[in-house]
Amino acid sequence: MPRKKIDASQVEDLALIGSTLAEMAMLLNCSEESLDRRFRKNIKRGMARRMTLLRSTLFVRAVHGDATATKWFLQDSVSEQMREFERRQKEFYASLSVEEMVDMVDKIDSLRLALQQLTDKETESPATPQQESDLGRLGANRPN
Repeated sequence: MPRKKIDASQVEDLALIGSTLAEMAMLLNCSEESLDRRFRKNIKRGMARRMTLLRSTLFVRAVHGDATATKWFLQDSVSEQMREFERRQKEFYASLSVEEMVDMVDKIDSLRLALQQLTDKETESPATPQQESDLGRLGANRPN
């Protein structure tokens, strides 16, 4: 059976306005599988254009003082960024070997200890000029 002629820009425009795959398939008289297989990039591009358009509209309204738009803009932006961050973190950790993970945990523990030591030093009373010169002398006498 010959392949049905479908305009890729029409598929993208349908995705832009939020049409589902089922709705696109009915309107274009083809199967959802065919649309997904042949036009996945166009569908993703249309969806991305829709989200960009909505976000830019929300942003403009938020900048002009619309409190509801500000709430939605911030809520959407933060949650989308967190989902993307979590997805990337999962991919990163899944790619590590057991040895790499153990090494990472060791480094984190070392950094945590160093940070605790710095915090402890900051909470101690400030050094007197005599104590500071003693500290400098101690460092100078250290072996290499």
